[in-house]
Amino acid sequence: MKKKLISLLVIPILCLFAVCSFHFVKADTALGMVQVNLHTDGRLESSDVLKNMPITLTSTTDASQTFTLTCEDSSNVIKTKKTIPLGEYVVSFQLPENYVTLSGVYTNGPRTDTYVQNGNVVTLNQKFAYNMIYINIKEREEPQPVEKYGKIEVNLHTDGKLVESGVLKNMPVTLVSKEDPTKTYTLNCQDDSNRAELENVPFGEYIVSFDIPEKYEVLDGE
Repeated sequence: MKKKLISLLVIPILCLFAVCSFHFVKADTALGMVQVNLHTDGRLESSDVLKNMPITLTSTTDASQTFTLTCEDSSNVIKTKKTIPLGEYVVSFQLPENYVTLSGVYTNGPRTDTYVQNGNVVTLNQKFAYNMIYINIKEREEPQPVEKYGKIEVNLHTDGKLVESGVLKNMPVTLVSKEDPTKTYTLNCQDDSNRAELENVPFGEYIVSFDIPEKYEVLDGE
């Protein structure tokens, strides 16, 4: 009979230890509500960015006091209940790929808030109903290559001399970009000058192609 009593007493003791392992906030701790607004280039827009970017608040005085805030929809807004102890917290988050944070100030009515960067410290107090955290991001813009353009002139010589004839009028000259074969440029001669010009051709390497009129051949040389 004593053995049974001992085994029954062990169960509530084990349960007591399990309950004590949970974290409790002191009864007299002042709590506040937090709202996170994720702006895109200064505007609040619907997207899935904040759903993939949890916001973590870590107490500056007690690192074990950590709260992770997540967005459940595409509103880019997170609102908590009155569950977070007031005080100073380090804000941390990881931006999705191809996004960067923007600095600056956001003004909304009587409130003016500085956009929070990763690692900044914020103070949660009772000044307003919600302690606002504004984050401003934008997609990273990849620098576009600056294309330079030039003018092309084709001179058709006959046995080393530029003479007037109608040969080049019947012999279009085509330039095909070696880097991008979809970029082609055709030069046409409009008169008997045997000269053709084309402006705004991007710098680069080109393959020159043309069909020689019947009874003509191409000569080498400089």
